[in-house]
Amino acid sequence: MAIILVIVLLILRFLIFSFSLNNYREVLEAELTELIEAPVFVKGDIQAKILPSFGIVIKDVSLADDDGLIILIPRLELKIPLGSFFSNNIQLVGIRVKNPINLSG
Repeated sequence: MAIILVIVLLILRFLIFSFSLNNYREVLEAELTELIEAPVFVKGDIQAKILPSFGIVIKDVSLADDDGLIILIPRLELKIPLGSFFSNNIQLVGIRVKNPINLSG
């Protein structure tokens, strides 16, 4: 049973990491902007992760609003169910913001 699990994880790793999520930067920016109702800009790398849970890690994200508030998020993690990677409708079940920095002074 453990061997089957390892093989499945290796296949998933190949499928998830065989294409660059950086090609979807504009789509992610647009979807995140709509989700939080504020402009979102992704300046860093975008990677898929499989452990400890499936998701996407986005580095160097900045948020802005009309009042001039600017927040830099060095690492943003989006938790996504495994099945969402294989469908047209991606479900987001969790967001983790690591060390946000308020740059608006």
